[in-house]
Amino acid sequence: MVQRDNHQIIVRNYSYIISSDNDNPSTQVRFAEDNDLCEVHRMVQWSYAYQQARKGPWEEYARDRDRFSKRIKDLESVLSPVFDSQHRESVYNKIFKDSVTC
Repeated sequence: MVQRDNHQIIVRNYSYIISSDNDNPSTQVRFAEDNDLCEVHRMVQWSYAYQQARKGPWEEYARDRDRFSKRIKDLESVLSPVFDSQHRESVYNKIFKDSVTC
């Protein structure tokens, strides 16, 4: 709810009181009473619509991101020795040591 009477703007459960004095602007925040702080919507029945409302594509994205991170961590121990410069040099020498150069 937004009210603009008496320089008071109420947005949701708190309000800002803005001074009309342009020389010394001040802002004051007041919170609602305890019984007005939140509104609880009780679900009478847990149906398919309620379940779907709680699910979203972000869950799938998060699972995929976690799976990819785990896969990278698992493969790091296998692949890191292959990319080592000493290993690469030894493999290169094994393959091309006896080859004839032109």
